Amino acid sequence: MKLTRILAAMTLAVTALPALAEEVVVYSARNEQLIKPLFDAYTKDTGVAVKFITDKEGPLMARLKAEGKNTPADMLLTVDAGNLCGKAASACAPRKRSTTRAWWP
Repeated sequence: MKLTRILAAMTLAVTALPALAEEVVVYSARNEQLIKPLFDAYTKDTGVAVKFITDKEGPLMARLKAEGKNTPADMLLTVDAGNLCGKAASACAPRKRSTTRAWWP
């Protein structure tokens, strides 16, 4: 049941990404075998490819911080929302990306 809710939330989040994008980039702390079917279904339904990078949450947060404004990531999925909230202010402040992939506050 919990996994179903997580997958539903991920689906809503991914569908909220720019509609004109040919590809979305997702950094994920989720297990690849759990998220790949979801991303494959999204690609089949929308034609938008999902490029995803999986790792532990710590390395993903460090990667986002190092990439800064130049990150290719459109979305970060974690398994620990509390940890994400604690680091969000310093590692990846909430930002939105336009259809031209340029960041804006």
